Amino acid sequence: MALQSKKTTDKLKKLVNRQRLQNVFTFALGGLLLFQMVQFYQFRERLAFIDDLYDRNTTVLTDLNKGKEYLSSFGGDLNEIRQFLLLPTKEYDFSDMDSVDLASDDTVDLNTQLFDFVSSLGKYEQNEALYEANLVAVKASLTDPVWAASGLTLVSEDGQALDDRMEFSFMDASLGGATILKVDLGYDGLFGVPLYYREVELTDRSEWAPVFEDVQEFLKEDLADLRLSVTAVNTARESLKTLLASTEVQKVLKDKEMALSGEQENDETYFYQIRNSQLAALGAFTVFKKDGRMEFSVDAPADEDFDVLILDGTASVDLLAALQSEVDARTDSQKKLQEKKAEMEGIMADRAFVVTLDKLGLHFGPVTETATQVQYPLLDLAGTTLRIIFIDKAAMEVKVMLPDGQEVQTLSMATEELSTSSKKKAWICLIPSRVTLTS
Repeated sequence: MALQSKKTTDKLKKLVNRQRLQNVFTFALGGLLLFQMVQFYQFRERLAFIDDLYDRNTTVLTDLNKGKEYLSSFGGDLNEIRQFLLLPTKEYDFSDMDSVDLASDDTVDLNTQLFDFVSSLGKYEQNEALYEANLVAVKASLTDPVWAASGLTLVSEDGQALDDRMEFSFMDASLGGATILKVDLGYDGLFGVPLYYREVELTDRSEWAPVFEDVQEFLKEDLADLRLSVTAVNTARESLKTLLASTEVQKVLKDKEMALSGEQENDETYFYQIRNSQLAALGAFTVFKKDGRMEFSVDAPADEDFDVLILDGTASVDLLAALQSEVDARTDSQKKLQEKKAEMEGIMADRAFVVTLDKLGLHFGPVTETATQVQYPLLDLAGTTLRIIFIDKAAMEVKVMLPDGQEVQTLSMATEELSTSSKKKAWICLIPSRVTLTS
């Protein structure tokens, strides 16, 4: 009896345990389901926000495009008004309206801003301290006997303060006072030593002591070779100066209404610019500091295959030919006028246009040109001038006027007026010549 009671008790315990596990499992499933539902609703809210943001951005872009279309239309209308007033038209470009900078300090968190500021301030203070220390060091070495022993003279003890550096220049009296060496101290505290056309290689740019050692080694080992190079370049400069003053070159320049600038210099060359009557650069005569090479170059040569012409110091046939044929000395207005003339001549030579003139009994008389106009008189079969079509050089537009120079109009305005006049005449012809009133 006791054994049976024990078995019954064990079964009850198993049932209770199983029920507890089922309850725990059910509770866990319920919690998981609840968590997923929360996540689902949060995700749906985020999607709704993204959709709303997309709609708003799309609206902004649509409004922007509409604004661009409106402004473009307004620009076209404004040009029509300018044409009516016989004023030159303008091109209105609204393409950069797409470039909208949405970045601002508000989009960067405070933590990042503070880190950036502190880093920038620390670097600035370090550079400032290095600059001040190196400036004191280099100034103390400006009177070192090594400079005078090398034949170099300091241009200014105070140096020259430039946008990004302090510069100390040394010239060579034996080379006509040419500046052949500079000591540059950047405001970041780093050194550079540019020469006539290159730089001294430095082992350490952050301290003056090793820089000065590199400079002294250059003065001892390479200064003589640099002087030979400068001498060769100076000889080439004189040769080019003589060439440009020659009768042959000056004649071509005068015939094409071109002029030469004075000698100019940059880090690598000496050069003379060729300019047209409006001072626009067309090309250059150049001497290279590195090797004394002389060359002639054209900014926009007539022959696309033309590269540069190496000069030998004489007014060679090749040089004169290149000056004559490769350099387009026309001003912008002269180029536009030439293009407009070519366009008119092309239309007047067009077969369909010629046939139309013949059918109408019209033809063009001799073309004449004044300081302000290029005139194309339009005649009838009797040789009477009906209208004068002309290119207005100031506005660079084709217009039309009466033979006496009155009633200047654009072609479109003149065409519309003729059409309107024809309609008025047709309407007048329909009016009875006499009207009788009867009682």
